[in-house]
Amino acid sequence: MSLSAVRTYARERVIASTGREEWNDVSWKNIPRTNLDRYFHVEFLPAFGIQNNQDNQDIDSGFLIRLFMQPDRYPNEIVDRATELADTVLADILSAGNRTTQLGIKNVRFDNMAIEPLDTSNDNGLVIQMSFTAHVIISTR
Repeated sequence: MSLSAVRTYARERVIASTGREEWNDVSWKNIPRTNLDRYFHVEFLPAFGIQNNQDNQDIDSGFLIRLFMQPDRYPNEIVDRATELADTVLADILSAGNRTTQLGIKNVRFDNMAIEPLDTSNDNGLVIQMSFTAHVIISTR
């Protein structure tokens, strides 16, 4: 198993729960401002070695999912929609049936979430940022 399974897991779960497309660029800040509701972005966070033996290395690998929300006519409604979307993605990623069946991924833990304006010049669009930690075991043989 490799750390690439973490990114694959995150992408597959967001696509399955939202039907969105991945914004496949290194920088999420390059996302087009039109049709924001179509996109998400996955970013690796620091990974840490936990324990190892002669056969395996346990790693906690962080990842961040960003979901983008199109501006809404009513600002309060976009926050409600963002919260509902976050609930859907959280439930899918943290479902025991999903998070414990991936080869090499032993667990996925939710760390934190923020719903923020996409940028300071336009406070109608939102970005939901959710961070997780995946516990991965990599064979060292």
